[in-house]
Amino acid sequence: SASISPKMRALIEFECRRARDYYARALAARPVADRKRLVASEIMRAVYFETLRRIERRNYDVFTGRARVPRPLQAAIALRQLLWPS
Repeated sequence: SASISPKMRALIEFECRRARDYYARALAARPVADRKRLVASEIMRAVYFETLRRIERRNYDVFTGRARVPRPLQAAIALRQLLWPS
């Protein structure tokens, strides 16, 4: 949108790429044996990752609207993590 400057968009894009890198490194370092014990943190990770995806789909514009995950989708993400952990 016109309300976000190219420099701000570039900064948010950089931070999103950085967040994706942190998510990937955390997943790679996660002990498989601890997966069941970490289910709450895995649910949070999945919800926050969906928020990140929504920011990216909005072309990094976090100023003209909210990039939030609706509660029903949060519940679906939580259920998916409980039944089929990633």
